[in-house]
Amino acid sequence: ISSLISMYSKCGGLEDSIKAFLECEQEDLVLWSAMITAYGFHGRGDEAIKLFERMEREELEANDVTFLSLLYACSHCGLKEKGMEFFDLMLNKYGLKPKLEHYTCVVDLLGRSGCLEEAEAMIRSMPIKADAIIWKTLLSACKIHKNADMAKRVADEVIRLYPQESAPYVLLSNIHASAKRWQDVSEVRKAMRDRKI
Repeated sequence: ISSLISMYSKCGGLEDSIKAFLECEQEDLVLWSAMITAYGFHGRGDEAIKLFERMEREELEANDVTFLSLLYACSHCGLKEKGMEFFDLMLNKYGLKPKLEHYTCVVDLLGRSGCLEEAEAMIRSMPIKADAIIWKTLLSACKIHKNADMAKRVADEVIRLYPQESAPYVLLSNIHASAKRWQDVSEVRKAMRDRKI
């Protein structure tokens, strides 16, 4: 049933997801997590949170997948404070060790909220090695919030991990262009030519 909930949700049928969830007699953690994700996917973060709270009342023990679903929902619905509360709850009440996917969701949450310094600090202090995806998440937030200085630093991290990938160069060039930093745009494009990207 959880696959059905995900499929309906991704095809735009949230009401069908809800119906499948409500009709299911055997409630398990995977099912609840899928429904929380479906709400988040459709921008209904408040319902995702209410569902989690109901889950807690029914004494279903949340796991790392549940929290990933919650963080995703909060991130996509702009619920920064709630998202940070859930991250804290995951660590301190449930004693769960965050995976890279959890950190990426939190960086996305902070980035979308404009807390770029906090997002960068989290990446640099997390106990897991950062990958290109988490840096690209922050780079996208730099573009949204037009922070060209941080974008340069962050793009360097992506380029260090994947020197032949074009995406960070293009994104950085666009960020510089939107800030009217034409010399920086030229330098990025020259770097691409020099490295045959």
